[in-house]
Amino acid sequence: MPMVKNYTNLAGEEGFPGYVKLVFGFMFPQDDGDRSWIKERLIFMDPSSFSYAYEMVLSNVGLDASVNLLKLSDYGSNGQIL
Repeated sequence: MPMVKNYTNLAGEEGFPGYVKLVFGFMFPQDDGDRSWIKERLIFMDPSSFSYAYEMVLSNVGLDASVNLLKLSDYGSNGQIL
């Protein structure tokens, strides 16, 4: 994601539930020009379905306690989901 400039591991092992990281970047523009930051905790990751979920534990963008689920889909070369 080009808007994420850096992240710091805080706890746990990357790719496993409970992993916590602090993400810095310009995900959400700030009035003062400062970077956005979000502390995220991985809830689950399922490599077989290319999906994962994480909670935004704390942030300076007002998304505290929100949960996000991401799932990758392969659209193939003809633009249809495979």
